[in-house]
Amino acid sequence: MNKQNKILLGVLAVQVALVLLVQLTGRESGIGKLEPVVAGFAKDKVERVRIFDSTTKEENEAGKAEDKDKKAKPGDGPAIDLVKKGGSWTLASHFDYPVEAQKVTDLLDKIEGLRSRGPIASGAARQKQLQVADSSYQRKVIVTVGGADQTFFLGAGSGSRQTSVRLAGHDDIHGVTGLTSFGVSPQPNGWVDTQYLDVESDKIAAIDLVNANGSFHFERAATGDTWQVSVGGQPLAPPAGMEINKSEIDKVVNRGSKMYLSRPGDPKRTVDKPLATVTLHLKPEPPPPAADAGAAPAESTMEEAAPQRVIEIASADEKDRYYVREKGRAQAALVDALSVTDLAELTRDRLLKKIEEKKPGGAEPAAPGDLPMEGLPPGLAPGPDQP
Repeated sequence: MNKQNKILLGVLAVQVALVLLVQLTGRESGIGKLEPVVAGFAKDKVERVRIFDSTTKEENEAGKAEDKDKKAKPGDGPAIDLVKKGGSWTLASHFDYPVEAQKVTDLLDKIEGLRSRGPIASGAARQKQLQVADSSYQRKVIVTVGGADQTFFLGAGSGSRQTSVRLAGHDDIHGVTGLTSFGVSPQPNGWVDTQYLDVESDKIAAIDLVNANGSFHFERAATGDTWQVSVGGQPLAPPAGMEINKSEIDKVVNRGSKMYLSRPGDPKRTVDKPLATVTLHLKPEPPPPAADAGAAPAESTMEEAAPQRVIEIASADEKDRYYVREKGRAQAALVDALSVTDLAELTRDRLLKKIEEKKPGGAEPAAPGDLPMEGLPPGLAPGPDQP
């Protein structure tokens, strides 16, 4: 047996010994078994979830702008209060606005899946350092099951892409994966469908807009994707040198048919003088097919009016926000001011623009033979008599 074979046999023997050692002493190796962090968690029976954010103060519609940048004190009211009512989730903290159920389901799945092999730290000093202390945390989450509360704190990262977590009333801190403070949003738009209004443009037959500058009517032309415009009940006739500003009309149609929520607004608010009112006149839906393919469709005794959707825009007690509410709807929204300013401030003049004049005497393009050869230094391009 040569020297190389002896070395290989020695390495093999060491590996076998290590395997036997792990098998014989694995239970005492110090690697704990993965255990649920929130023991006995029953996600299907959860009826309420409250999320506290220690970094931002909860905004209320009547709040002062200077207060919104202040940090909230731990123990203040929850930034988010999710409550299950009749099988559906709502934002009890924001006028019972409907919640996207899948977002709550995803959160509860992650809480149920939290596992730990044992504490990574303990003690008041480490709790504060990792931001999972009672008085210093990134998120505090209270989950209510059957009237009983289960509370835990989410904090800073603890290495190996783990997040620090601590159960209320316990001293130990665990490192977990699958859930972060960032993933537990303290903002309402993290839990609801932010598209407050979404009407496809091709389903709109006409739009009426009324604001402080007058009344505007936009009606889709019979052919093509153009709009006929009236101002104050009269067709808009551009003066000499002017033409209809099509891009401004497209902007009005887009702004009036799609509105995105920044956060829910109070649906019970009284709007006496809206800044703008938008009425979307929708194309009538085609009649349903007759039950018998050979039978003629039933005749209607009255002409059914095309459906309408009316949206009011009003000022809000917040900087850079407008209040929006669709008539007949149980929810209202606060939207970014820039997204609806074009509706509230539309004027007749903005629907017109100067006709772009073509540059007179434009030089004709040079013939291919007159173009200099690329890459040649100045003065070396072939002349008209040169090939």
